[in-house]
Amino acid sequence: MSSPILTAFDPLNPERYLGAQRPTAHLLTNLRCIPEASCTVVPADQHGWDELLVWLPGITNETLKSIAREPAYFMNFNSADLLTSRSMMCFRGVNAEVRVDLWRINRLLLGSGNRLGFGVVYMNESVAIHAAHHLSSQEVEEFLDCVHAQTMCTGPNYNPVQTWGDDYLDQHEGKLDEVEPGVIIPACLHWSLPEDA
Repeated sequence: MSSPILTAFDPLNPERYLGAQRPTAHLLTNLRCIPEASCTVVPADQHGWDELLVWLPGITNETLKSIAREPAYFMNFNSADLLTSRSMMCFRGVNAEVRVDLWRINRLLLGSGNRLGFGVVYMNESVAIHAAHHLSSQEVEEFLDCVHAQTMCTGPNYNPVQTWGDDYLDQHEGKLDEVEPGVIIPACLHWSLPEDA
């Protein structure tokens, strides 16, 4: 996947940049009220892309820009006790990595028709950066193949007993996940848009 096209804008005045994309501007404003890292998806209209909105309070502008510059990649992560496995869409920057749970956002994020790709808006307290990930038809195929391959054995498809066996699971019983330095896993929120948005 190639690097995205970036556009920075003022998060206090998203309508100025987003214009007709009022639902995105409305949800960006709401995300700023959440005290911890959060994300949500604005579904595409018939001519656009889904937009993944990622609120990262406390992240420096430089770190935010470094995350926004990179293409997405996908990884699976098991819990320390091996009872859960999640597929993540990851964006790695300098000193930080954002991991968005594919099962929780519950969307593939791809546009349709002539505009293949997806958008991500990263936002901290002072800047918002829109990353437009334009994809060729081959990149879309690779994207879908990767997502399907990653999610085939995670989330509700994950069977820890079948994967690991009872004895191995017993050895990991009660283990807790450790916080990984620099890793941010935003809470995935699902909001309804107002009628006039």
